[in-house]
Amino acid sequence: MFRVDHVFGHTYFLTNFCKLNNLTLASNDTKMMRHILHTFDQNRKNILALLEEHTLEQVNTIPPGFNNNIIWNAGHLLLSQQFLLYHFSDLPMLDFVKEYTPKYGSGTIPDGGAAQSELDLIMDTLDSSTKKVIDDYNSGLFKTYNAYTSEYFGITVQNIEEAIYFNTYHEGFHFGFMSALKTALR
Repeated sequence: MFRVDHVFGHTYFLTNFCKLNNLTLASNDTKMMRHILHTFDQNRKNILALLEEHTLEQVNTIPPGFNNNIIWNAGHLLLSQQFLLYHFSDLPMLDFVKEYTPKYGSGTIPDGGAAQSELDLIMDTLDSSTKKVIDDYNSGLFKTYNAYTSEYFGITVQNIEEAIYFNTYHEGFHFGFMSALKTALR
């Protein structure tokens, strides 16, 4: 499927986005992006609610049969969002990204030793970055995008709309793992 969409003065080719979802965006139609941004916002609310239900000890626990924990998933989502949306758009990422990439980046394994201050930072930033992403998208901040292919998912992201969609999918995917971890902690 091939479709051209004109969003905020930029023309984007939405081949992968539409192919992944069997969707068609009409010219100048932002209804789908509003829905995706709403889903992104709701994902974040769900993730934050899950984090708030657990103690520091619980979010650091790796239950038997799992290779990560709740805080690792939350930190990983935060880093992934920064890379997917800002790094590949040639925009500055948040300051903590460089420090936390060795701990929460793809392929890392949690050490179970996150402090309360780290959990607080992750939760605060998950919350504040949600509005920032939505505001940055709506203001047209994302002007360029360098294509990225996820080795794990085998999906190529070619523009900011696809990146926001993929990020939302990725966060839902990890929220599922976080929910499984929550169940295992009972």
